[in-house]
Amino acid sequence: MRQVSPHVYIDPDDGGCTVGAIRTSEGVVLVDSPHKPTRALRWRDEVETLGGVRYLINTEHHIDHTFGNAFLPGVVLVHQGVREKFWEDNILGGTPLKDPRPYVEKCDPRAMDLADEYQARGPELSFDGRLTLFLGDVTIDLFALPGHIAAETAVYVREDRTLFTSDNVFHDTMTWYHEALPFEWLESLDSFKKMDVEVVVPGHGIEAGPAVFDEMRQVVEDAIREVRSAIQSGISREEAAENITFIDRQPVPEEHRPYAPMLQRIFVGRIYDAIQARVS
Repeated sequence: MRQVSPHVYIDPDDGGCTVGAIRTSEGVVLVDSPHKPTRALRWRDEVETLGGVRYLINTEHHIDHTFGNAFLPGVVLVHQGVREKFWEDNILGGTPLKDPRPYVEKCDPRAMDLADEYQARGPELSFDGRLTLFLGDVTIDLFALPGHIAAETAVYVREDRTLFTSDNVFHDTMTWYHEALPFEWLESLDSFKKMDVEVVVPGHGIEAGPAVFDEMRQVVEDAIREVRSAIQSGISREEAAENITFIDRQPVPEEHRPYAPMLQRIFVGRIYDAIQARVS
C-alpha cells in the first residue's frame, strides 16, 4: 500500500486490478477488491490500519474487481449497470463467483483452503446516474461512463483532485476490449480531460498524471484504426481476428500470457463488430 494523495492509498498488481482506499474522518472507502484471496487478505490488514471500512465500491462487474469482496469489510456499493451484470457469466466463461475453486487454483493456488469456504459478496447498495458521498473532510463523487464496459464507474476525490478511472484507463499494461464500446470510450476519455485532476489511478497499472488520458486515447484509436483498415480491405471478421494482434504494443501480465492470443481474437472481433454497427 502506498499513498498517492492526502487521502488516497493504492496497491497496483501485475495481472489484477489496482485497488484503492480513501481515508476520511468518518471511515475508509475501498475502491475494488483484489482477485487473489491471499492479496485480498493482505490488503484487508493494510487498509484496516487507516480506520474502519464503511464502503467497498466495485467499479465494474468483472471478476478481477469483485472476487475479493468476500474477504473485505464494508457495504458493497455499485452503479446500477454493474449490479445488473454482477452475477452473469460472460464471453470468457462462467463467473467464478458461483464456482470459485477452478479460478483460485489458476490464479492463487496457495489459497485453495480459502476457496473451499468462499462466500461471494454481491452489491448491497446501488445508485443510478451520479452519487456523492460526504464523509467528514472528504467528498467523493461516483459516476459511470461507457468504454471498457457500458457502465464503468469513476470515483473522484474532490479535495485531492484524484480520479479512479477503473478500466477506462489501462496504464502500461494490456488493454481489454471484450465488452468494450470503443467509440464511446474515446468520448469518456475526453470527459476525463475536462475535469480538474492531478492524480489518475487507472484500473490497471500505477498512478499517473492527466497526460495518461491522451495516451489511453491513442491506444484505443490505434486499435480502431487497424481493424477499420482491415474491414476496408475486405477482410472478414474471422480473418481479422486471426491476423490482427495488439499483444506487442503493451506489456502482457505474466498470468495472462498463456491465453493472450485467444483474448486478442476476442478483442479484435469486438472492435470489428462495433465498427460494422456504425456503418450498417
